[in-house]
Amino acid sequence: MSGNILIYNKSGVDPDCLSAVYKQIKYLVDDRFYRIEYFSQTNSDDSRFNPVSLLIIPGGSYTDMADELKPLAARIRHLVTEDGASYLGLCAGAIAATRRMLMYDEDLAFNVSNPLKREMFELPTLEGRMHLNLYSGICSSFQVPLRTFYGTQEVKTASPETEQKKPYHLYFQSSVFFPNAEEEPDADSLLKYTSYRFSGFYRPIEGPKEVYKDIEPIAALTQKVGKGRLLLSGVHPEIGADTVQQFSAITSIQKEAKNKTIDSLNMSKTAQIDTMRDYLHTLFIATKREDS
Repeated sequence: MSGNILIYNKSGVDPDCLSAVYKQIKYLVDDRFYRIEYFSQTNSDDSRFNPVSLLIIPGGSYTDMADELKPLAARIRHLVTEDGASYLGLCAGAIAATRRMLMYDEDLAFNVSNPLKREMFELPTLEGRMHLNLYSGICSSFQVPLRTFYGTQEVKTASPETEQKKPYHLYFQSSVFFPNAEEEPDADSLLKYTSYRFSGFYRPIEGPKEVYKDIEPIAALTQKVGKGRLLLSGVHPEIGADTVQQFSAITSIQKEAKNKTIDSLNMSKTAQIDTMRDYLHTLFIATKREDS
């Protein structure tokens, strides 16, 4: 496969995430086959949409992305489901692709190390929310404000059929995860969080209450969607210690958390690259030889 790789860079995308994903994709992708471009045009029918091998929406604030994504939604859905392009959503980009969203008590974000029981409220699926409607399952986020939380989470390979690697840490912002992703048709879990669990229930917009038993929240998944494929990741393999070093830390608690995050990411440099390489291979994107 060959074609363009478009990285979404409109309103709501965090500049650090944007820069980091461009740098990592540029490092990994086999440039004999692909041209990497920023998605900066306002017309969704721009000729650069065709052919497109991969569309990436990086992290940031989905709320701030929503208005500009809305008029592009139909074209992006067609691009994936009919034209067969792949879609990579990282954190906010994963939220943007999801049809259903759960919200939690605010204090849950600061107690994720302990088993908890919380009622989870599904947001109404209304026009003007979750515009892309690509992933059939549920996404959740603790909605931690940007730049108030620094940290990593330990992840492990989700599939027992995949060669098991030692658990490792990736950058983690706003706690995006995918409850019960294994139950979705044509979906495969790629990574699981290892360091926290939760239990609880939620009440859908219509119908009976659904119960979740203790689970390991899914950190990354892939799903076949029409002729294309999506990969949604709650963790950031593109964010390394050098990126976090640039973040501003105002309080002493933030400074301590920032330093711990940098130390953790310095120990998982290879895993960060390997994870993004695996993501690209899952999405049928050719990468450079590992020894080149």
